[in-house]
Amino acid sequence: MATLMPIVIHILSGSVSLSGYRFYRRDSLGRGGGVGLYVRSLISCRVFDDLLLSGECEQLWITFRLLHFNIAVGVFYRPPSGSFAAFMSNFEINLSRVSLMYDYVTILGDFNLDLLNDSNGTVNQFLALIESYNFTQIINEPSRVTAATATLLDLILVSDVDRVRSHSVKPMLLLHCWI
Repeated sequence: MATLMPIVIHILSGSVSLSGYRFYRRDSLGRGGGVGLYVRSLISCRVFDDLLLSGECEQLWITFRLLHFNIAVGVFYRPPSGSFAAFMSNFEINLSRVSLMYDYVTILGDFNLDLLNDSNGTVNQFLALIESYNFTQIINEPSRVTAATATLLDLILVSDVDRVRSHSVKPMLLLHCWI
């Protein structure tokens, strides 16, 4: 249903259109970037602005109802230069709200935290936070690979791992892989 991709403000949505999908985007208010999400055209959904918090990240939330379940999908980009403490505070508010309001939640994005580096205190703090809200991070291989490094920055967090049919990391020509 969803793919994370960086968005540049001067790129028109029509130039990244995919047949059978609607493209939702939230452009960065700062320098470059933004977030976007493809949703199948058959799914009736809405942008959920109530979860937008000022803070150290860019985010977009889409909500929809499938069968009798309320579902939320959030897309995040956390710039590496932003305040980690401010991000964590805002992210915890989001987690607490969506956990109460929706039956199933998926959050994906570039969090700029290398989860392969579990000796990093910020990584452990982030993992403890998502686990405290019963989210599971399902990507377990590098999502950014260069000649010198391999890091896991692009994550998919789910509230019910048993509902995940498949996931993968696909190589890209750009800096980050598709998740």
